[in-house]
Amino acid sequence: MNTRSRLPALALIAGAVLLHSPAVPAQSQEDIERVLARVERADIDQLGSYARELSELGEGTAPRLRTTVGEASPKARIAICQALILLEETSEARNWLLDLVKDDYRKYPAEVLRAAIRLLGSPEFQDDPEVVVSLRQRMEEVLDPHLQLAFASALYEVSAKDRVEATRTK
Repeated sequence: MNTRSRLPALALIAGAVLLHSPAVPAQSQEDIERVLARVERADIDQLGSYARELSELGEGTAPRLRTTVGEASPKARIAICQALILLEETSEARNWLLDLVKDDYRKYPAEVLRAAIRLLGSPEFQDDPEVVVSLRQRMEEVLDPHLQLAFASALYEVSAKDRVEATRTK
């Protein structure tokens, strides 16, 4: 068999192997699940380190995190969204954070909501119209003064207009 006739066969075999390979190696999936299990037992202040750990698991982590976030607990969702932001998957993270913040705020622990609001106040969402409108609207709707302060602080960080308003002297 000459070299020319072997090339199509080799290409077919290589294609079959690539098609049946998982996007994320099994070890990475196990690593993600292991980190998320630790997130559930962690204090809210530790979520940033777990998010960094998730973001450093290697190539192919972002797709697995995107499929996991829908079924994740609110605390795990915060860590996943922060990891997605670190992986520069900001639009996905923004949508899930906004869903959490727009939901009935009494369903979640206040610390989880404050963490979600703080993430929405990240530089990655600077002047994002959907984030700015949502933060402004929710700030006016919630009754908890601590959450109102968190919304105002995040709004100050992402909205140049609100920052100017807040610093104006009357």
